Amino acid sequence: MESKFITQTELSREVGVSKAYISKLIKNGEFDNCISEGKLLRKKSISHFYDRQNPTREPQRLSNSQNKKSQPTPTQPQPTQQIAQPNLPEPTQQSQIDQNTPKEIKDNISLYNEANKQLLASYLSTAKNSSQAVQIIDTFWRGKNQELKHLQDIKELINKQDAINNVAKAYTIAKTKLLSLPNSLAPLLAHKSEAQIQTKLSDAIYDALEELSHAGDKL
Repeated sequence: MESKFITQTELSREVGVSKAYISKLIKNGEFDNCISEGKLLRKKSISHFYDRQNPTREPQRLSNSQNKKSQPTPTQPQPTQQIAQPNLPEPTQQSQIDQNTPKEIKDNISLYNEANKQLLASYLSTAKNSSQAVQIIDTFWRGKNQELKHLQDIKELINKQDAINNVAKAYTIAKTKLLSLPNSLAPLLAHKSEAQIQTKLSDAIYDALEELSHAGDKL
C-alpha cells in the first residue's frame, strides 16, 4: 500500500525535476499547505506542484508515472565483506596519525615505527572527536620523544660504582709502579754522579707515567 507521505527524492522523481529544485520550493514556502506531521503529503504535494506549473506539463507527468511503473525494481547490491587486518591500525586512525604527526617525528625511525603507531592507534580508539584525537597524538609523541632522550642520556652516563672501581685500580697501579722504583734503580745508581742519578731518576719516572697513561685505557 502506498504511503500517504512522500519524500523530497520521491517527489522529484514523480514530477520530473531535481531534488534540489524541490528543496528550494520547500524553503520558499511553496509546500507549506502540503505538510502534515512535518512530512509532505503525497497526493497533495504532487497535485500542488502541477497546479503551479504550466498545464502542458501534465502529459510529461503521466509519461513519467508510466515509465516508473514499467521499470523493474533495482536490486540492492550486496555489501562486500571486509576482511579485518589483525594488529594494524584502522585506516581512519592511520590517516589521523600520518596527518597530525610532526615531520621531525616521522624522520626519526626510532620513534615513528610500527610498534609505536599501533600503540597510538589503540589510544585513538578512545577519542570522542577529531580535536581529542589530535591532542592524544601530540601528547603521545611528546612523551615518546622525552622517553627516547632519557634513554640516550642514560647510555652516556657512567655508572657510579664502575667509576669508583676504575679510580681504585688506577691508584693501585700507580702505587705499585712507584714503589718498585727504588729497588729497580738502586743498583743502577751506585757510584754515579749527581747529574747521572738525576737523569736516571727522571727517565724512570717518565717511563712509569707513560706506562700508567696506557694502563688507564685498559680500565
